[in-house]
Amino acid sequence: MAGVRIKLRLEGFYHVVDFPHLEVFAFAECVDDNVYYQHTDGEGEMESMPIYQFYRHFERIQD
Repeated sequence: MAGVRIKLRLEGFYHVVDFPHLEVFAFAECVDDNVYYQHTDGEGEMESMPIYQFYRHFERIQD
């Protein structure tokens, strides 16, 4: 995400639609049409997924 401009800050927790125990923290939608996120288990590095695909697989966890 370094050097990629942000379109929309998400800064929230999301979970996989069919597997609510799998959570990620989404940082932002960027101009490269990806959502950047990281798994909440602390494993791995930041990942990205095309915006349309992210919202098909993840939904925001309500506060």
